[in-house]
Amino acid sequence: MNATKLFWRIGGSLFAVFLLGMGLVQLVGLLAYNTQEVDRRVDAGGLSAVDVSVESGTLEIIGVQSSAVTVTGRVTSGLLHTSHSEAVQGDRYVIEASCPKGPASDHCGAVYRIEVPERLTVNVTSDDTEVTVRDLRGRVDVRTSNSWVRAENLSGTVSLETSNDVIEATALSSSDTSLRTSNDRVRAEFVEPPGTFDGSTSNDDVSLVVPDTDDSYAVDVRTSNGEQRTDIRTDPSSDRTIRVRTSNANVEISYPQD
Repeated sequence: MNATKLFWRIGGSLFAVFLLGMGLVQLVGLLAYNTQEVDRRVDAGGLSAVDVSVESGTLEIIGVQSSAVTVTGRVTSGLLHTSHSEAVQGDRYVIEASCPKGPASDHCGAVYRIEVPERLTVNVTSDDTEVTVRDLRGRVDVRTSNSWVRAENLSGTVSLETSNDVIEATALSSSDTSLRTSNDRVRAEFVEPPGTFDGSTSNDDVSLVVPDTDDSYAVDVRTSNGEQRTDIRTDPSSDRTIRVRTSNANVEISYPQD
């Protein structure tokens, strides 16, 4: 047997062993699959913020007229355990779910529905997690990746950021809003005139709708290989500012359509 054939036989055998090992890990992980239900209620009297960190899952945070924070949902694990914790740290309520590293983490995930007093600040840091935030009056700061972010009826300072997916924000009355993603679209609709709006992406469109009032805006729009359409009242000296950046796509700023 020449050296070349021997090399390919050894390489093929090692690859087969690797595939068999991966298959066994997947099978054991499937057999070990389990779900942990989450149901917690915490008094919010001394809280100013809720901090949430999630790896892989779905997160919905809703502002309510309540004196408590309520967390419901489920955490899934496979061969390795998915970490889940909740704790009051000073004036913050901290909720975390994290995945183990490696091929045995396939079934790691968390699905949370969190109801918070609408006045509280909400901070979200996550990976591969779809995030929805709505009906909040406090500051909202969301940082995720590779998943969409949706927001509705926010009135505090708003900062939403993801990558490779959509950001959609509607019924906004925030005076200071920043929406940033990449390789997907940004869409924002305001029901009150924004004081400052900053929207950016790449390789997709940015759409902004503001209410048809007497207010004018200082508009700064830049794109490449796309169209710019600004159909609102503009004034470069206005205190209300709109800044939009994208590439290879279009920008449209308008009033609501009848």
